[in-house]
Amino acid sequence: MLIKDIRTGTGSSTPDKLKVAFGDRLYFWANDNLGLGNELWTSEGTTSSTVMVKDLNTGIGASMAASPYMVHLAGITYFTATSSANGSELWRTDGTDAGTYVVKDIRSGPASAAPTYTFVHDDLLWFRADDGVNGTELWRSDGTEAGTAMISIRAGAFDSGPANFFVVDDRLMFTADDGVRGSEILRVGDDGLSAVFSQEIQPGILGGGVAGPTVIDGRVWLRASDGLTGSELWIY
Repeated sequence: MLIKDIRTGTGSSTPDKLKVAFGDRLYFWANDNLGLGNELWTSEGTTSSTVMVKDLNTGIGASMAASPYMVHLAGITYFTATSSANGSELWRTDGTDAGTYVVKDIRSGPASAAPTYTFVHDDLLWFRADDGVNGTELWRSDGTEAGTAMISIRAGAFDSGPANFFVVDDRLMFTADDGVRGSEILRVGDDGLSAVFSQEIQPGILGGGVAGPTVIDGRVWLRASDGLTGSELWIY
């Protein structure tokens, strides 16, 4: 059953990045060919409920970021989107025009902070972003501008590149490069405002190249190299 002919006629609106939010609400990106570009839409499965949420990137420019991560926290949907005014930044929406806006312009102006790997843990958003000064670092947010802050892992403008978030024993863990050990496993400190080294698989600056961590019964399965056996299956 066709829900709605968003781009009327034989042309395609090409709905993309479909993501279910709370309840029966679906968010996705589509182009209605009315001069607004590829924008954020929502639907509850009926023609009347299928509408564009907001023209995030005013005019014909598309707002869909290259990696439009979308997560949900306390009835609000958070996602990455691009606008000519703010670049690629973290946005929030409650499904209304007024309730859809940038959480924080992390990299001020039209340059992009490019938030990615957005993850929800302990009622907070965790992601990586680049403020244009400190490189790509770990960030946390409670969904407000004031409550969005960086957690520095690698000093200076070099990227620590946090990625591969997972949870073990209610601790948020991830991979990052502190510039000393290479890409290894770290965790968020007990204060929630710091990062603590957790496991070094390959000693030295090359790091273990950890990838694909998957948690099963409290144990972490992952791919890594200790520098002796190549990239193999590990359990942590």
